[in-house]
Amino acid sequence: MSLPVPLDNFADNAAAYLQRYRHTDANRLASNLTAQIDAVDAGALELPVTINHAEPGNAWVCSPRSTYIDYAAEEARRLLPRPLGATVAGLCAQLARLADACALDRTVTLNNWCLSTNLYPALAAVDLDQALAQARQRWPGHALWWRSLNRQDNADWLQALQARGFALIASRQVWLYPDLEAAARLANMRADARLLQRRDLHWCDNHAITAADAPRIAELYGQLYLGKYSRWNPAYRPQMIAEWQQAGLLRLEGWRDDHGRLQCIAGMFGTEQVVSTPIVGYDTAAAQKLALYRTLTATSYRHARQSRRRLNLSAGAAGFKRLRGGVAAIEYSAVWAPPAARATRALLWTLSQLTRRVGEPLMRHYQL
Repeated sequence: MSLPVPLDNFADNAAAYLQRYRHTDANRLASNLTAQIDAVDAGALELPVTINHAEPGNAWVCSPRSTYIDYAAEEARRLLPRPLGATVAGLCAQLARLADACALDRTVTLNNWCLSTNLYPALAAVDLDQALAQARQRWPGHALWWRSLNRQDNADWLQALQARGFALIASRQVWLYPDLEAAARLANMRADARLLQRRDLHWCDNHAITAADAPRIAELYGQLYLGKYSRWNPAYRPQMIAEWQQAGLLRLEGWRDDHGRLQCIAGMFGTEQVVSTPIVGYDTAAAQKLALYRTLTATSYRHARQSRRRLNLSAGAAGFKRLRGGVAAIEYSAVWAPPAARATRALLWTLSQLTRRVGEPLMRHYQL
């Protein structure tokens, strides 16, 4: 079966996504997700949303509790100096009890694609007030969340949401590449680019990757994001990867060995201005000298340059990305809770203060 050309604008992405997943459960995408997928009208566009009713154990892309408490505690223990990490983890344990008591995960997350980075349309193309009014009417007891907002790419969104009573909660530090032409002149970037000419592995474009490769892609992604990083990352199903590629939502590029077996994979998702790489995986047992991660990032750089879009490489591997021209940006969630939910509003205010006064400086200082 021939594959469609990968989509590169928000409206087409949203239409393709909602045609396939509206009124289904996010568990169809990842085995550790439980959330209803729906949409709200935003003028000329529809925005995908996820609806949670405080189900336990969700991956962080659908769970504020997992994001700001479980994953944060895990990261603190792994990345911060031991005494500081233990202090932050202990604070997270105290917040966990409050989160459960306040049903922190009774949420509707707008423009949520169940990816690590949600990309946004131009604000001018969205009727924000219509989207918010509809969400509040349909889910009156739920808090409203927007993820993946940063001041470099989404300053207008942040300003508009704050003006409508949303509080900002700092989430993580991500790495952006607003000028890949300048970055390409850096020594590390030039060295990585030479890996694209390697002979021991063979590059395969999107059309050379099929649904038969989906189980191996899910395996490679899982080795990295679940095995090496965190169990709170989404455990994407092979079916999701195959469906997204078939719908044009993912552009896959990988590298095979001489036996045709994929050794590393990059799955790219983009809009008109920005491209991200939500699916990254490689054989983590392979020798470091094979430079599989460097090969994958060079593959993403090349695609972003060729398509003349900015690149968002999400969080993690801070030193690596900085040496290749990455610009650090704090990513925020914007959140609003119903006035009647006083305990939830108080907890959200506390999270906002803690993440912006304590978490954000730590992320900047330790380059997390």
